[in-house]
Amino acid sequence: MTLIKICGVKTAEDGFFAAKSSADFVGIVMHVPSKRYVKPSRAQTIAKAIREGGATPVAVFFDEAKDQILDAVANTGITTIQ
Repeated sequence: MTLIKICGVKTAEDGFFAAKSSADFVGIVMHVPSKRYVKPSRAQTIAKAIREGGATPVAVFFDEAKDQILDAVANTGITTIQ
């Protein structure tokens, strides 16, 4: 079985569309230097739209400290990380 992940969404509308377009996972970049970075408060809204579309939201990090990852997860409700 092949699973599909679309990554780098920045809006709730794009997250919902990706989920409705058969993505199994939709990534939200939580790495501050990235041009696709999304603040935790906004990520929470995007994650909700992704779930409503039927996919699993994924918080995407790069070299973040464990505490930063745990804070982001606690503040967004996202439970899948990369």
